[in-house]
Amino acid sequence: MILLLDDSPQRADAVIERLSRDGFSVNHFTDGLAAYDSLHHKLYDLFVLHLDAGEDLNGWELLQLLKRCFPGTPILVSCDCQDEKSILRAYHYGCHEFIKPPIYPDELLYRVRYLLGWQEVIHLPGGLRYLPDDHRLFGPTGEIELTSSEKRLVHLLIQNIGKVVTADVLEEVLWEEYATEACRHTLISRVRKKLGKNIIKTLPKVGYTIEPPYVQRGEAAA
Repeated sequence: MILLLDDSPQRADAVIERLSRDGFSVNHFTDGLAAYDSLHHKLYDLFVLHLDAGEDLNGWELLQLLKRCFPGTPILVSCDCQDEKSILRAYHYGCHEFIKPPIYPDELLYRVRYLLGWQEVIHLPGGLRYLPDDHRLFGPTGEIELTSSEKRLVHLLIQNIGKVVTADVLEEVLWEEYATEACRHTLISRVRKKLGKNIIKTLPKVGYTIEPPYVQRGEAAA
């Protein structure tokens, strides 16, 4: 859950729309006092504050309260003033990230992901999960160990979902160690045993592919 303090309807709507589209829940307030009162009955993973918002309790004052009461929760802020003094003041008061207006929704999303330790998780059949940022594969009982060559192959196929990975591409990515067809077949066979034999499809004399219906992309905080 993300707490958003912003008294601009247009800006708040854009932020909420973008974050909601990526699965984040946003609780929006236009005044700092109402936002602060919500802390008595809600737990937040991130605070997003426009520091100029609020009358009874403005964003600057709320920032200081949040830093004192919730020191472990990341705080992302913006304000109309973009001078160095205001930016340094915001960091001094306890923010973790300062984003300069105008706020671009995709940039904000990137900052939110960063502060929450976001990483992509790709779900495959059989309870398999692949973390492309770390090149790690997990099954229902824990991590599945992959050799360096197996990691390169899995990453290549998943990053090209729905596309054919040809022998030439495999040779380029896997280096000369798997330049021969026999060696490539051996590697593919090993990976199939770990992923499940129906996930990687063979197109005779063309290459290999993972078809889109076999993969669902998700997101998770690390």
